[in-house]
Amino acid sequence: MHKVLLTEKIHDAGIQLLKRHGCDVTVLDSVDEEKILAAVADQEGLLTRTGQIGARVMDAAPMLKVISMHGVGVDGIDVEEATRRGIWVTNAPGANSVSVAEYAMCQLLMLAKKSVEYNDRLHAGDWGARHSVIGIDLENRTLGVVGSGRIGMLVARKASMGFGMNVLVYKRKPKDGLPLEGVRYTDSLKEIMSQSDFVTLHVPLNNQTAGLISRELLGLMKPTAFLLNTARGEVVDEAALIELLQTGKLAGAALDVFASGKPDPQNPLLRMDNVIVSPHSAAFTEESLVRMATTAASGILEVLEGREVSHPVNRPDSFNLFDEIRYFDRRVV
Repeated sequence: MHKVLLTEKIHDAGIQLLKRHGCDVTVLDSVDEEKILAAVADQEGLLTRTGQIGARVMDAAPMLKVISMHGVGVDGIDVEEATRRGIWVTNAPGANSVSVAEYAMCQLLMLAKKSVEYNDRLHAGDWGARHSVIGIDLENRTLGVVGSGRIGMLVARKASMGFGMNVLVYKRKPKDGLPLEGVRYTDSLKEIMSQSDFVTLHVPLNNQTAGLISRELLGLMKPTAFLLNTARGEVVDEAALIELLQTGKLAGAALDVFASGKPDPQNPLLRMDNVIVSPHSAAFTEESLVRMATTAASGILEVLEGREVSHPVNRPDSFNLFDEIRYFDRRVV
């Protein structure tokens, strides 16, 4: 019987899949590292949503063969360390793509149509908001999409084909031709930021994207423009964003993520009338949670049962001596 540790509760569909394959499943009630360390010693599989899985956890888990991410972003897992130790890392790409793309479109509409402000003011008894709060149409507006992966391209398709928007998609190596009517690739972030009425972010967090949306780039945006972020908070210079929003140099923002993960209660972004916020929940739909749980569980089963891995983040089976020498060179530096 294979032992599998879940650092957090996942949808029961994923747990039942593991159990049907004969796994002994343990579910923790906290991602506190000490709790993970106390439970991981005899585990062959580890499935996490927000746990930090680094060398210390791996040191405590000599039997560990696979770490699976409940979602796409693996910035909380030391993939290089896992690879060196022969531990597979898998994830669930595409499992939440539709959900996050739909949520980004929801944010887009809420910002354009002032729906949150209408709601709040009418709840306060202000029927006159219908005359003083005026939204805008999306048709013929320009949407800048930073990131051309599954989610980014779904948003581009929905915005172009569903709402008649002009879409600019940022890609460092633009493809030839138009993937969709009304959609154009560009390798210039400056063009995206300066020309767009809305900019939506759909990139993973890594060394290339941390701080990608800098103060300089934010400063290029139109004062009537809006920034949307359902990616990672660390992608944006949050201090610069706050400053631009407070001084009226940016019309507004919709944020599902923050630079510090869970934002401090005193973070100004939580109190601004021109900012729509949510608790990193863009992917949280019933369908998405089932897909993420079962895909992540399947990744563990594939490794433990010796089957081909559908969604590998690394290839520990091809890690060789030359890779190890390079790995230690980097560690020493």
